[in-house]
Amino acid sequence: MTYPDRRWGPSLAAVVAMMLLAACGDRTADVGEAVTQVETPPVSLPDVDLSSPPPVADDPDPSVRAGAVANFVDCEFGLWQGGWTPDFGPMGSGAGPDEAVGDLADGDVFGVPHAGYVAVGQDGGRVLYVYEVAGSPKAALVVADSAVVELDTEDRWAIETFASCDPAEFDASADVESYGQVWQDADGSRVPTSVIVTIPGPEHCGWDSVTFLALDDRRYVSDPDDVLDGLGFVAPFDHDGALPSDAIDTGYVQGDRHLWLSNDRTIAYVVSGDVVEVWPTSSNEFACG
Repeated sequence: MTYPDRRWGPSLAAVVAMMLLAACGDRTADVGEAVTQVETPPVSLPDVDLSSPPPVADDPDPSVRAGAVANFVDCEFGLWQGGWTPDFGPMGSGAGPDEAVGDLADGDVFGVPHAGYVAVGQDGGRVLYVYEVAGSPKAALVVADSAVVELDTEDRWAIETFASCDPAEFDASADVESYGQVWQDADGSRVPTSVIVTIPGPEHCGWDSVTFLALDDRRYVSDPDDVLDGLGFVAPFDHDGALPSDAIDTGYVQGDRHLWLSNDRTIAYVVSGDVVEVWPTSSNEFACG
């Protein structure tokens, strides 16, 4: 695989984005004499274009928000997420590019894998890292030298831009619960999170005991502590319910959990062995403030 010549045009299908990233203008510094301060990457890397096109603020297309780094991922289900450091602050920072990438493991960041990246290219004060599955790049990061590129960090190197495919395209070892748990279909294939995903409730609203299951256009809720009581659920959550005779088998599985739906699709039954959990929908729209 020769990265300098690789320019994929991402397929931009409907995506699930956990947050839209905003950006502002062209943040590239006037490098001048600072170019001489660029650290040499640990190995000799081929030259790639990591500055064109530049990232664009507030664009609904994640590939436009990510800029040039979006050219270095190959997504079966379309680009899932992309971003730029003015929106989120440096994701990982360190004395060198490898250290900046290594800092990803310390926090949950926008659905990108935390490990498994390899440096494959460079462009002045920028280094390109990719995460591959079966030889195909599914996430990419650009780590920039703050002595050359304007970054809001006190560290020498930080992640400037990123782009990633749907988490369903990552290896299962890269799954991180905070950005959603991937389900499999009846054939054992990982299903895009734009179709089905379970997501933990946000801690800042006191919903950390809640789990949301998004399937197509419905949202089912596991609420064992009743923290969402009074929000108009069609039935109470039940951790030891019964599976109706007319329930519909979706074929979706997650570990030892199998997903069934009520005939009217207003209730999900999450079945593990002999245990049936009842996850209702709500007739009201609600969100964490």
